[in-house]
Amino acid sequence: MGRQQEPPTLDWEADKARRRRRALTRAGVAAAVGAVAVGWFTRPPPRPQPHEGRVLAVAGAAGGLSEAVVVYSPAYAPSFYGLEHLHPFDLRKYDKIARGLVADGLLDAADFFEAAAASEQQLERGHSPEYLESLTDPAVLAQALEAPVPGFLGEAAIGRRLLGPFAAAVGGTLLAAEHAAQGRLAINLGGGFHHARPDMGHGFCVYNDVAVAILALRAAGFSDNVLIVDTDAHQGDGSHAFFGDDPSVFSLSLHQDGIFPNPKLPGDLDVPLPGGSDDRTFLAALDRALSQVPADLQPGLVVHVSGSDVLQGDPLATLRITPQGMRSRDLAVARWTAEHRAGLLHVLAGGYGPRSAEAHQLSLTALLRGEWGLEPWLRAVRAVRARRGSAPRAPRGHQGGQGVELGQGQRWSSGLEARGAHASGAAPRRKGAKGAMGCWRPKRLCGTGPGRRPGGRV
Repeated sequence: MGRQQEPPTLDWEADKARRRRRALTRAGVAAAVGAVAVGWFTRPPPRPQPHEGRVLAVAGAAGGLSEAVVVYSPAYAPSFYGLEHLHPFDLRKYDKIARGLVADGLLDAADFFEAAAASEQQLERGHSPEYLESLTDPAVLAQALEAPVPGFLGEAAIGRRLLGPFAAAVGGTLLAAEHAAQGRLAINLGGGFHHARPDMGHGFCVYNDVAVAILALRAAGFSDNVLIVDTDAHQGDGSHAFFGDDPSVFSLSLHQDGIFPNPKLPGDLDVPLPGGSDDRTFLAALDRALSQVPADLQPGLVVHVSGSDVLQGDPLATLRITPQGMRSRDLAVARWTAEHRAGLLHVLAGGYGPRSAEAHQLSLTALLRGEWGLEPWLRAVRAVRARRGSAPRAPRGHQGGQGVELGQGQRWSSGLEARGAHASGAAPRRKGAKGAMGCWRPKRLCGTGPGRRPGGRV
């Protein structure tokens, strides 16, 4: 009788071990992916690293603005444990624009200027200490940002992750304003928080960087008049609130009618446009508005709040501006500034659609190349206006005076000696009950003209 063959056995223990190893491997990979995702969502924003960039030559510039600087920091984007992604604003827009400008060869990464975050003392030039202190209250900050701010995370997290990035962007505008006050084209790839008022934040705006920058320049001795041109889709109510009683700052807002903010504050010149306005309507209105700036304003500084929420498809507005139209808009403001021999501070403001970064990059590329010669649309508009007998004034050149010495070789020309002899001209009537302003020179050169109210915040 032969040897009995043993039945085959299943190595079930080895198979079980293999399945266990596979499950552990999958769990490990999932945990690693989850950790990376959580780390990406919860990482704190970087702190600004002040850096002296390079002053760029604007090759195609005609008139003024022959030099340019670009200010940018990765610290501009808030990071609040992923909750910031619930907001309609593309928080990576600034980074995309910076990378695009480098990719196009307009400047190198080392050419960007980077500023320190605005200090509490600098912010207090425009905002009351009580308001600044209240921003650590999650309810107050949530109202300003129109987004949830959990209260259990504490003041340190709010300051580091939300207020810190806003202060970094304000610091960028402060630095850019210093360069613009010297007659340069100065671009901050952020800022434009034009809804913040002295004692209130709303409309995604916590601090008003433009107002803080203008007041900082004043404290440093810059006494030229200032023109604010706000072409964001939403009215620049914060600028109106800050400078409604300041005859040395002219606040112009070209915006869509019937959307935030409601009610609107009256400014020096408000141009509401109906929803659905296209490139042609918008650009003609802008040219007409610039032609109405008082002749004796003669600004030494123009601030352009250049929101991209005017683009067709933006979720918070219904204008129908194309990226090419936005480019023409920004060039029109630069052209007016160059013709009047002023410096230009350009900040980005709002913009919530998918083409915001692309449109800004197109526009900034044209600005840095000095492409603000008269375009066909503007020649046509001005030709029609000339035939109707309402051609805009010839531009007045800016004449500098002896200037104010500020240290570190910086010098700003006041131009007061040249302007002192000019008589005050007629100005656009203030909206609401503000009446007509009779003087557009610095306050100490003005009397108590008609329509002026005692100083104070709105």
